Amino acid sequence: MLTKRYEVLTALVTALVLAPIAAILLLSAGGFSGLADPEFFGTSGFLEIWSHLLTTILPGQVATTLLLMTGVGLFTGIFGVGAAWCVTFYKMPGKRLMEWGLMLPLAIPTYISAYAYSEAVDSTGPWASFWALTAPQGLDIRSLVGAIFCMGVVLTPYVYISARASFLKQSVRLIHAARALGAGPLACFWRVGLPLCRPALFVGVALALMECLNDIGAVEYLGVRTLTVGIYDTWLARGQLGTAVQMALALLVLMAALVFIEKSNRRDQRDYGSADRQSGQAVFSLTAAHCIPAAMVTLLPILFGFIIPVIVLLQLSVTTFFDPATFLPALGNSVGLALGAGLMTLLIGLFLVLGQRFKAAKSASKITQFASIGYAVPGTVLGLGVLICLSSADTLLIGLNAYAPKGMTLFLTGSVFGLLFAYCVRFLSISYGTIEAGLSRIPPQLDIAARSLGAHQGQRFSRIYLPLLRPSLIGVLILVFVDTMKELPATLILRPFDFDTLATQIYEKASLGLIEEAAAPALLIILTGLIPVMMATKLILPGSDQPLD
Repeated sequence: MLTKRYEVLTALVTALVLAPIAAILLLSAGGFSGLADPEFFGTSGFLEIWSHLLTTILPGQVATTLLLMTGVGLFTGIFGVGAAWCVTFYKMPGKRLMEWGLMLPLAIPTYISAYAYSEAVDSTGPWASFWALTAPQGLDIRSLVGAIFCMGVVLTPYVYISARASFLKQSVRLIHAARALGAGPLACFWRVGLPLCRPALFVGVALALMECLNDIGAVEYLGVRTLTVGIYDTWLARGQLGTAVQMALALLVLMAALVFIEKSNRRDQRDYGSADRQSGQAVFSLTAAHCIPAAMVTLLPILFGFIIPVIVLLQLSVTTFFDPATFLPALGNSVGLALGAGLMTLLIGLFLVLGQRFKAAKSASKITQFASIGYAVPGTVLGLGVLICLSSADTLLIGLNAYAPKGMTLFLTGSVFGLLFAYCVRFLSISYGTIEAGLSRIPPQLDIAARSLGAHQGQRFSRIYLPLLRPSLIGVLILVFVDTMKELPATLILRPFDFDTLATQIYEKASLGLIEEAAAPALLIILTGLIPVMMATKLILPGSDQPLD
């Protein structure tokens, strides 16, 4: 009976997670015709709109999106892998500070980076001279190249973390063997380090590109017409849900291709000789010829990815009058949503993982893998999918309204529930993956010993799993809390009327050109983002605290 119940509940959770994606696919194929304008889904209307999209709108926006992805991928790949190689294998002054500092850009969302740099390059601002000296010649921040730069400097840590972890696992004997055969530092990198790091490199770049596709604030503010911006404008500005959903399908295809590439390369990842790798032991001395390249790949991401945006925002917040009355409601909404999403994803993830551990249903383990794919769906696409699901549920509830108590409200669209649902779908993978990793470190022998003493599942959970999983559970709450605070695309689409979060307030102020008034909320989001950075420094890069020889 327990096995059957767990299978049913697992299938229900998975169906709820996949429902927004299924709704996008169904509506783009002409289903749910009552949710869009009739001319889009008549006998030939939906084919005509596809033809119109393929010949006019999609080619330009897809090309722009692919160019942005290519630029961000190259930028993050070069600086992320280069920085990871330098801090792992070179003896450098300030190495410990660099290992930690290269994680700091993770705390800055892409849209805040774009807002800060647009203010920094203002010809009338105090940063104009500095930008003219340090920026590439002729770089216009409000362009595709500018978007690549603003997004690349804050997304580089995704590649750095993945590559750094891979380098720490590589055998130092391979490097010594290559040096004995006459290979220099550059040859060791190209022939030994980079080939072994290739799967980790693809994983890091794929994560950076997922964030790139999810962004809407930066690209819209910088005037780059990507698919994400096109979907948002088509739905909210023009009110054409059908067309927006069909464009969302194209973005979903791009994301699916990214996931496929990332999964394919992860299957090839192996740990070779990690047992004899001494974490943190540098094997190369920094020569004069290597000083400038090493300084560029390690210091520039810290300088441009964190220090400059934070200083610009601090300067704006100090010199601008700030009214707390406009700030506190958005802060309360953000904190409330973040706490709610954190608790909901924690409980759902705990249920899915513990059900597998208790062997309630072996067949359910494959089903739960589908429940954690929401993070790979861009927020704009997810928001549209959730909107379709809620609209369909409202239609059903309105039909049952005659049987409901008088005055009972049955509307889900435009409610806080829709936001929490979208956050749970998007961030469930964080909860599931973190708890699963923590549970894998608990030996099964504890289960056997507890059962031999007559402990039932509830006792084993409260006395064994809960205490041992406490760090993982706290980590889930913190990570989901921070990601929810930063989430913008889905919040813009699904939020209730006259309901602001810190992210949407920053977006609205920036859209009106009031960057100064957005500085303080942006600094608060950055401050909350520093919490998982501190955690990542200790947990993701455990070798960074080893002493140098």
